[in-house]
Amino acid sequence: MRPFLSIALCIFAFGFGACDHGLAPPTVEPGLAGSIIVDPASSWPPADSVEGLWLFASLQYPLDSTKVISGVLIEPRTIFLYPSLGESLPYGADSLAFRFTLPPGTYPYVGVIQQLRPELLVQNFRVVAMLEDPSNPGQPLSATVREGKLVEGLRIVLDFGTLPPQPFAAFP
Repeated sequence: MRPFLSIALCIFAFGFGACDHGLAPPTVEPGLAGSIIVDPASSWPPADSVEGLWLFASLQYPLDSTKVISGVLIEPRTIFLYPSLGESLPYGADSLAFRFTLPPGTYPYVGVIQQLRPELLVQNFRVVAMLEDPSNPGQPLSATVREGKLVEGLRIVLDFGTLPPQPFAAFP
């Protein structure tokens, strides 16, 4: 019986040592998830007027027009883009699901920004949609991202014909 106990103990020890924390909760990358819906009554602007289109999350609102470009490009960043600076959201889509990984923090301004011309000047950008506060229409809704948590179920409606208030004064 002793050899059986020794073998059972060895198998248990080997199995326990090979365990990869299978019962631990899965690691969740913090961020925002939801969908961008293009209003059916809205029509896309001509393709040549859309240099890029991004979902953004800003740690500041209102935005200082002199700090928008540096907020995207210079560390520590205060404005984050999805999918990335080098990749735009698809042109012409009716809807788009997103999962936007972000550092923990409170983002008082989340929306979609369109680049009109190739030069990186604030006047070449406009906000075309925002995460809107349902209890205060026309105002942005803050999103708080916590470590290990994904804020899900967000819905951003994009209507190119009815733009939200622009957060920076440099837009013509």
